[in-house]
Amino acid sequence: MPKIVAVLRELGGKAKTSIVRATIVDQMSASGEEIDETEVSGEPKYQNDMRFARLHLVNAGMLETKDVSGHGVWQLSPAGWEMPLDSATAAAICGKNATGHVLQAQLLEPVQDELPGVGLGDLELQNILLSLSDIGFERLCAAIMAANNAESIAVTGGANDGGIDGMATFAVDDLALVSFRIAWQCKKYNSDHKVQPAEVREFRGALDHGFQHGVFFTTSTFTVKAEEEARRAGQIPIRLVDISRLIKLLKAKELGVAQVDKDKYVVHHAYFEKFKSKGTTGWGTKTLFSKKGKPAAGMGMQPV
Repeated sequence: MPKIVAVLRELGGKAKTSIVRATIVDQMSASGEEIDETEVSGEPKYQNDMRFARLHLVNAGMLETKDVSGHGVWQLSPAGWEMPLDSATAAAICGKNATGHVLQAQLLEPVQDELPGVGLGDLELQNILLSLSDIGFERLCAAIMAANNAESIAVTGGANDGGIDGMATFAVDDLALVSFRIAWQCKKYNSDHKVQPAEVREFRGALDHGFQHGVFFTTSTFTVKAEEEARRAGQIPIRLVDISRLIKLLKAKELGVAQVDKDKYVVHHAYFEKFKSKGTTGWGTKTLFSKKGKPAAGMGMQPV
C-alpha cells in the first residue's frame, strides 16, 4: 500500500493502472527487492498483492473509486495525499489486529482495476486462442494489425523467419506520405509458459534490420524481467501484448467478437475456424493484407 500511494504522488496523484504497476515493478527491481512471480489465483503473487492493496486503499478512502477516477485509472483522494507511508498505517488499513491476523472486512468495490488477467467471462476466448495453430495465431495477429490501420502487411512466420512473424507499415500523417516500419513476433504458449527476457532480446535483435518498432504477441504472459527488457532505454521500443491485452484488442476491434451490451460480448466461433488449420493451403508462405484486414487483390487467399 505505501508503494502504491508513493508512486501515485510521484505521478501527480492520478495515473493509468499499467503505469502504476510498471513503476512499482521498476522501483522494486532497481532496489533489489524480491518480486514474487509465484502463481496465485491465476496471476503473479506480486500483482495479486497489488490488486488487493489497491482495494483496501479504496475502502479506506485513500484512493478514489472507479466512479470518480474512471475505469483503469488509480487516483489519490485528499486523504491519500496525507496518508503516512509506514507499515503500521498499512496494517490498520487492511484490517490486521495486533498479532498480524487479517480481519474479515467488507470490500466496498469489486476488483475492477485493469491489472492484467483473464476474467471468467473471457475464458471462452482464451481457450479459442489456445486452440489455434501456430500459423493461425500469426495470421490472427496480422488481422489485428490490419484492423489497426496497418498497411502492406506480410505474414512471414515459419522455420526460417529470422525471428519476425509479420511486418507492416504505419502512416504518421493524414496523406500517408511518411511512414515507419513495424514487425511483430507471435508465441502461442500455455498459461504456465511465460515469455522470458531472452526471447524479447532475440526479437529486438531481429528488429535491427530496418524496423522502428516491435510488437510481441503471446497467448500467455511475460515475466517481470521480460517487461523490463521491452522497456529498456535507448533501444527499439517493443510493445508487449499478453493474453489479457490480446482479448481486449479483439473486443475493441470486434474481431470474432460482437458487443451486445455494455459489458457483454458474444463470440463468433466461425470467425476463428479459418485460423485453426495447420496447413498453408490457400495462404502461401507470405500473406499480404489490405488496410481493411483482407488479403490484397489477386492473392487468392481467404479473407480474415
